[in-house]
Amino acid sequence: MKPVQRFLSCLLLLVLMVVSVSPANAVQADKVQADTNWQWISSDSKYSKFYAPSRIKVTNRTKLDDGKSVATELQAWTKTEYSYEGAMETIKNYGIQAVLTDPAKLKYSLALVQINPQNRTIEYVQEDFYDADGKVMLIDEIASGN
Repeated sequence: MKPVQRFLSCLLLLVLMVVSVSPANAVQADKVQADTNWQWISSDSKYSKFYAPSRIKVTNRTKLDDGKSVATELQAWTKTEYSYEGAMETIKNYGIQAVLTDPAKLKYSLALVQINPQNRTIEYVQEDFYDADGKVMLIDEIASGN
């Protein structure tokens, strides 16, 4: 299994384990970074992946015939820390060389993901890229197909 697939599988599994999360709107990335307890998922020579259990929010529920409800959509924040090689690869793969010209400055990104547990899908909604001082270098709001 590729690292990205393993990461997404781990994230989906962790989200599916969340049973009693109260509905709430997603918070902004800058507020997510401050006072967030990031839990390590995996690392390799290019990337370290984290998620924030306290930042998993149910954004949609469906009521069942028995009156209970089931989460049908969740949003969660993830964090990726980059080595120089990981930053180079990410900048190239995202096609953002014109904005992020020095891979040495890219230290981490925060991504807001939308999860549909029933369909086992994860969609990136937004990803913000930061330097070592926590200053935003790029905000990438991913266009939804909806």
